[in-house]
Amino acid sequence: MPFQMLLAERSRSHPLSVEMSLDFHLCQTALNAIMALVPQIRSLELFGEGECVEGFLDCLAGGYSADALEHIRIFGDECSVSPNIFEAGTPRLRSLQLDGLNNIASVSPLLRSGCVTDLKFSNLSFRPTWEQLFELLQDLQGTLQSFTVDDVLPLDVDQSSHHASYPVLQLPQLRDLCLIDLPALAYRFLKGVRIPQSARVGLHQWGEIGQCEVDLRALFSALCTARSSSISFKCLAVSDRNYDLLVEGWEDEQSFDHKGAPTTRPLLSTYNQHQTIQAYRELFDDDSEPFSLTTFKEHFSISGVSLSNLQSLVIRSEVEAEDAAITKTKIFWEVVSDLPHLSKVSVSPPASVALLHCLMDDSVNIEALKATAILRRLLPKDDPSKQRQSAFPRRLPALKTLTFDGRPDSPWSRRDSASMAQFVKEIDLLEQNLGLRHGLGEGLEKLVFNEWNPLPGNIETLKQFVTTVLVRGSGESA
Repeated sequence: MPFQMLLAERSRSHPLSVEMSLDFHLCQTALNAIMALVPQIRSLELFGEGECVEGFLDCLAGGYSADALEHIRIFGDECSVSPNIFEAGTPRLRSLQLDGLNNIASVSPLLRSGCVTDLKFSNLSFRPTWEQLFELLQDLQGTLQSFTVDDVLPLDVDQSSHHASYPVLQLPQLRDLCLIDLPALAYRFLKGVRIPQSARVGLHQWGEIGQCEVDLRALFSALCTARSSSISFKCLAVSDRNYDLLVEGWEDEQSFDHKGAPTTRPLLSTYNQHQTIQAYRELFDDDSEPFSLTTFKEHFSISGVSLSNLQSLVIRSEVEAEDAAITKTKIFWEVVSDLPHLSKVSVSPPASVALLHCLMDDSVNIEALKATAILRRLLPKDDPSKQRQSAFPRRLPALKTLTFDGRPDSPWSRRDSASMAQFVKEIDLLEQNLGLRHGLGEGLEKLVFNEWNPLPGNIETLKQFVTTVLVRGSGESA
């Protein structure tokens, strides 16, 4: 075709980004024009019918030179890559994204340059064996910086067969690892690789009923193995989204914006889908929790993982209190409230209700500690009871910044009288605890009400609360 020939002629000295939708086979004239552009192509993206995509890839077999090629993206259903593709070499190829190929073995020709830094596989027609996957990655051990697999990991989770004949895969340059698959397969992969401690790991886990149970013990054990080191989180974000759960963790000091959103990427991000479990509940009227934290404390006391240095916690709940399987559990807040260095907490409804109950417990314990101190002063100096540890532990003892992240449909914005009465009660609980903390010299440094929309009947209560807090914070002379 004259247009394609003119394009090829005018583009000979310029690097090109080529995107092609292949829903039909190209005529020979068009193919010739495109083939003439191959030496200048810097980025190549192909998508469409698998047979048509595969036909075009076959045309790239042979002695074609692709010296400028840096990025390849292929989206085709059940297509293969010719073993002779770009046989003359792709010395600059850095990024490779492949979706819908028949099998992982057909990818090898595109990796022969050994300089690929970013690699993504998704939706292979046939999952590879562990041997095939590790053999493919061995040539990239010194270059691979970003690796993503989506519904690709081998289904065989038997570890003995792999470790008996294959060494651990070393990925010293890896910066980002994203595993989108069944939890057990992701843990299995992590145990077979070694990655830098600074590498960021994302786990997006899903599965059929009974398969998507996330074992926190197995998750953190596998991650510690991959990093060859323990994990000590300083910042943690937990988000409930119906029956989905997102957990993000940082090992360094982390800042969040005014909405409680992180400003940098986390070291660990694990997202768990439970729509299938939700459907199971509705179908069989089953109330069991898909992601149970009844043993939350046990999970986070596993060897190699510590929350003892946690400084910041963000809780985002997008479900009603009765459905929040994570953030409403008593054991969750027992673990959180015992952390000695947790100074920043941001919560949204309904987790804010659970937090206020935690602060109420703290108020009760402060009062009990005061009474106990008075009684101990009345006892003789040598009385052994003076040496006993307190039975009234403080809750969130290091708290300095507290954020309530509101939303239009929060319980505090409802117009029924019960909700308004609950609002007044919860504000009273908060005011009582802040007053007791101030009396101990442990007052807050920052209190934030973000995106609140209280009803007119609640505004006066909130004004009085704010006035009391401001007067208390300014000293006796205010």
